[in-house]
Amino acid sequence: MTKVLIIDDDPLILNVYSKVLNQKNFSPLTAENGKIGLDILTEYTEISKVLLDVYMPEMDAYGFLKAVQGDAVLCERYLEIYIVTSGEKEEILQRFFEEKIDMKYIRNILKKPVDLQMLTAALQL
Repeated sequence: MTKVLIIDDDPLILNVYSKVLNQKNFSPLTAENGKIGLDILTEYTEISKVLLDVYMPEMDAYGFLKAVQGDAVLCERYLEIYIVTSGEKEEILQRFFEEKIDMKYIRNILKKPVDLQMLTAALQL
């Protein structure tokens, strides 16, 4: 089973995404912010897909992505990151550019509320 890391500060989203991904034969792991997500990603080397909320306390998506980029081991791993946000795609992309975040990991930017069928279909590609 493919391990998917879900990073979001909303417990309801973590619960719903976990249930849906379990039904689609994924093995979800959850984190309430980017800092915890980074710890989980480091511990579970088999994680290849990440659902990442943008706006979170302690460490947001930008901090998480910069940490992955700056880590000698993590930056070499194959990762597919799906940004999940209530923000505007153009603003997020602009901030990625300003923060010098490498887009090589970003597979898609999905607007909340996310169509769960579309989400699972994207993860299965």
